[in-house]
Amino acid sequence: MTHKERVIRTIKRESIDFLPSQIDFTPSDVKRICTYLGISESEDALHKYADNHLIYAYSLSSAEEYMHNQRVLDYALKHNLARVDDEHHVIFDQWGVGWDTESEGVWVAVHPLADIAAYKDYQFPDPQVPHLMDEVERVVHEYGQEYFILGFQHISLFERAWALRGYENFMMDIYVNPDFVQELLDRITDYQVACAKRFVAAGVDGVRIGDDYGLQKGLMMKPETWRKLFKPRLAKIYAVYQEAGLPVFQHSCGDISSILPDLIEIGLSVIHPVQPLAMSIEELAEKYADRLIFFGGIDTQQVLPYGSPEKVRDATRRCVQILGSKKGYIVAPSQEVMTDVPLENVAALISAVKEFRLQIG
Repeated sequence: MTHKERVIRTIKRESIDFLPSQIDFTPSDVKRICTYLGISESEDALHKYADNHLIYAYSLSSAEEYMHNQRVLDYALKHNLARVDDEHHVIFDQWGVGWDTESEGVWVAVHPLADIAAYKDYQFPDPQVPHLMDEVERVVHEYGQEYFILGFQHISLFERAWALRGYENFMMDIYVNPDFVQELLDRITDYQVACAKRFVAAGVDGVRIGDDYGLQKGLMMKPETWRKLFKPRLAKIYAVYQEAGLPVFQHSCGDISSILPDLIEIGLSVIHPVQPLAMSIEELAEKYADRLIFFGGIDTQQVLPYGSPEKVRDATRRCVQILGSKKGYIVAPSQEVMTDVPLENVAALISAVKEFRLQIG
């Protein structure tokens, strides 16, 4: 059974030999981990060592997704899909948003619409621009026989809007400038729908749509506000993949339990990242194990950075037992492994995932 087949069969709830798994690492941490494990210092080598099942395929519209990959960055620069300000350590994406290249995670450094007056002259990016999906097509061609190719359509609606305007500005806009918010979100949605069609045409096996809606407890806005502004627009993006018969993965950090039924209603297949300190994995399994595939769950807030290797093993075992109780689980940490995780815990995680993913049914 290939890695691709194992993921597809898991999502369809068909018989499998063991649960698929995925451990992602921040690019800045790859060398440190590879040296410790005694393997070749490359991201490919580390992902093979972890026996990951998914390969992410990035469009060239959002530079934060590929800015640490020099080969892809050079290609985007060559085709004018990004530009770099080396003096201020910022890379600008197709939208004109500036991303901090020195951050281990993702951090917006420049909001092109911070002054709303700039909106009248703002040029939205063209989703049909040549070369936008070249990297997606390359990944599908190179890895698509063996691995599940997951299109990466992050910074989709909410995060794209506040990346343009600034978080505080956009949250204020929702209440004091609602007509502008509707127009901005409609323009972003049109772009994302067009991109979704190009992801499908490029041959991905599914898509991971990304927007962080959750705080540690609860949403960043009232659920009613989310349902008014984001649910119908997300449904339009989801519909492109549903019509193509492809599963939708939704990434959202934090506690989004109040809108999970809405996401299921519009066609969600897989929920990521499942942060156990934000949403109870027992409650998730009890309510949604028959309707959702879980992806994540092994705690990266406390256990991985601060726990012992044995606690890492215990957390992995617990996630497989609870989230994998009905086999609908991709075994994974709740976020990427970052440099704050001790190396012995990284090794314990990889070992535990390979061991406990066998315990299904």
